[in-house]
Amino acid sequence: MLHHISIIKCLRPKFALFIAITICVAISIPLSTGKASDAFVFTAIPDEDESRLRQRFNKVASYLESKLGVAVTYIPVKSYAAAVAAFRNDQVQLAWFGGLSGVRARILVPGSEAIAQGFEDQAFF
Repeated sequence: MLHHISIIKCLRPKFALFIAITICVAISIPLSTGKASDAFVFTAIPDEDESRLRQRFNKVASYLESKLGVAVTYIPVKSYAAAVAAFRNDQVQLAWFGGLSGVRARILVPGSEAIAQGFEDQAFF
């Protein structure tokens, strides 16, 4: 089973920082349990137009796939609640949440952890 990780953001994300964090996390996660169907799947809260998110994160997925040698997929979601549900249901192993949605996701998935957050996100409980 892949580990669950959430990325918390408050301010507009810097794309390069996201890539760096994603690579560090992806490399440190055991990606396979011996099943051929395992893949690294991630999502992001819909804070921009879906087509822009797809364009941006499909590039991240392609880059990670070439570097990690495993299938990597970005799946878009329609709402913050859908991002949390995908995380809870093990449809994604990495998610870019806002402060509150990140707290909700971590409550629903014991053992999951935030690996980065905005300064203001420290106040969310």
